[in-house]
Amino acid sequence: MASVFVSRWDSAVASKAPAELNGRLGIAMAKRTYKAYRDLLASDRWLRLLNVGARSQRLLWASTGTKDPKASDVLYVKSLAAPHSVNTMPEKTLLALADHGEIGAMLPHDGGDAEEILAASPRQASTGTRSPPSSSATAPPPSSPRGRSCSRAS
Repeated sequence: MASVFVSRWDSAVASKAPAELNGRLGIAMAKRTYKAYRDLLASDRWLRLLNVGARSQRLLWASTGTKDPKASDVLYVKSLAAPHSVNTMPEKTLLALADHGEIGAMLPHDGGDAEEILAASPRQASTGTRSPPSSSATAPPPSSPRGRSCSRAS
């Protein structure tokens, strides 16, 4: 599992972020992470591993209980529905989802509006920093041990 603590992003910037970003930064970070994950699963490198029996690591959405009393109690759960992921929501959130939650569209493979939201975040806006390169740009070179294809021993 690869854990992403979603609501902690929002809690960390609650007093610094513009009001329109409240409850959106954690979801944007999760969307960015999901895009990198999906890019990796679609890579030639991963497909070679899959062909010899490798199994993918799952993303785990943690800290998905809503901390902001003004926000929906199912905000993160509704926003983070995605194949190949696990959500460790607290019981209160699970009960709220059962009572009045509806799961809509799945997370988009391309990250949706994540980069637009992150560009408006206080750190990005004040420092002018850019997003990290896509996962394909950071893959190890073919000559490294991690970049080699695998084969089964006979």
